[in-house]
Parts: sequence; structure tokens; C-alpha cells
Amino acid sequence: MEIREKYSAKIVGLVNARENAYVIQLAINGENYDPETGGLANLLADIAGNAYDLMYLERLKLIDLHFPKSWASAFPGPKFGIEGLRELTGTKEYRRPIIGMIVKPNLGLDPKTVAEAAYEAALGGIDFIKDDEALVNPKYCPLDERVVRVMEALDKAKSETGKMALYAFNITMDRQDKMMEAADLVQEHGGNHLMVCWAYVGFGGIRRLAEDPSVKIPLHIHRCGHGAISRVPDHGIDAVLISKLGRMVGADEMHAGAVEGKFHYDPAEMRRHMTVFRCEWYHIKPTLP
Repeated sequence: MEIREKYSAKIVGLVNARENAYVIQLAINGENYDPETGGLANLLADIAGNAYDLMYLERLKLIDLHFPKSWASAFPGPKFGIEGLRELTGTKEYRRPIIGMIVKPNLGLDPKTVAEAAYEAALGGIDFIKDDEALVNPKYCPLDERVVRVMEALDKAKSETGKMALYAFNITMDRQDKMMEAADLVQEHGGNHLMVCWAYVGFGGIRRLAEDPSVKIPLHIHRCGHGAISRVPDHGIDAVLISKLGRMVGADEMHAGAVEGKFHYDPAEMRRHMTVFRCEWYHIKPTLP
């Protein structure tokens, strides 16, 4: 009983939201998890793990997590943050919106065509360009050649406009060692931005890139796949919490959802994303939504 009393979670708040539905606030012992080694993987495997499979729960949603400074201090947060990205895009003084685009079609283009699209975009004043989440390293558009051609094109555009656009190269990969090799490759060829898909490299993959001193360029975090666990209103993990944890592990930029178009959106949820990305939070720099 002593062990259970010391190390088990305790209910510290309970609100009856509606019939057979409750909001429960739990306090958990931080000593159970080592933020340096186990990190979020260990924490989430416990608090957002087998509970979802309990036969007597029809629905369960993890809404938020509050971290003490002692725990959060182990995490890097963004290297650049909003102010660093404004410095890189030349928008720090005038505070205008940072304008971005995605090269389309998302698949089927060769490196030369991708570079031509990037050049035209940069010439037209675009600040930020990115690979589509589907494009990583197909044979017809290998990453190494794509980086070389795109950066040559952006250098050419800079010589004509005086401004360097950012291009986020997608290095979403199964193996973290290969992902780190890809990050090195991008930087060796002059690349100025990286991108990974959160759901498929995990928070640990983002953290690996953010903490590594050899990675000296910003990280763009795509949230494709989040709907599989966040979209159901009363089950899964809240999308805003995913954003919060993305900031914690080092996202310089992270998708906050759509405001119009084909994707599901909720204006109230969007405002919550803006808050968790930009609010003051210990040592952690803001993330650009």
C-alpha cells in the first residue's frame, strides 16, 4: 500500500460534463518517468496507453498535460522560434505575415522541375517553400539532387531579389540514423530548412533533430495523421495537446489546422492552437503556427 500511495496517480478534480461523461484531473508522480531518457515516449505509453483498451470505458480523451519546470527543463523547445524565423525571412521589422507555399503536384516531379517552381516562387516574394509530406526520396526525385538543384535556384533568385527564401526538405524516415544522415546531407548542400511528419517519426524523432547540435537549421513539423487520434471529440488525444508537445520537443513551425478549404476545422480550436504555440512557457521559445 505504501508504494501504491506514493507512486499511483491521484484524482484532484472531477467535473460532470454531461450524463455519463466526466472531465477528470489527475496528479501523477513525476518520479515515475525520466524526462532525459524515457521522455514523452515513456510518459505517454503509461498515461495514454492501456487505458484506451479498458472494457468498461467507451470513450477516453487526453485533453491536456501540465508539466512542472523541473520536468520541462529537460526538453529543448524550438532552436529558432518565431523571432528566429522572422530574422531568417526578413520580416522581423515589419511583422507582416510569413507567406508560404507547397510545391505541387506532390509526386511525379523531377528535381529540375521542383527547383524551377521554387525559383519562380522565390522570385515572386514567397518566404517559405516546402516539400509535400508525400515526397521524401523517390528514385525520380532523389533528395540529394533535389537539395542541390533547389538551393541553386534559390541562390539565383536571391541574386535577383536580395532575399533568400526558405525551403523545407522532407526527411520523414523510419530510422532515426537515416533521418540524421539526411539532415546532414541537406545542410552539406546548403539547405536551410528541414521538415518531418510528427505522427510517423514521433516526438522522439523531432527531439533528436532539435537537440542535435549539428542541426543548425529550423524544423517544420507536419501534422498529417493527427486526425486518426484527435478528431473524434470524446476519444483519443486532443489536437491542441499534440501541438503543445510538438513545441516542447523542438518544432520551430507546426501546422495548426485549416481555416478554410477541404480539411476539418474549428475556429475555437484554432485559437487554442495559437495560444499553446505562442504563450510564455518556461525557457521554451514560441512555435510559429
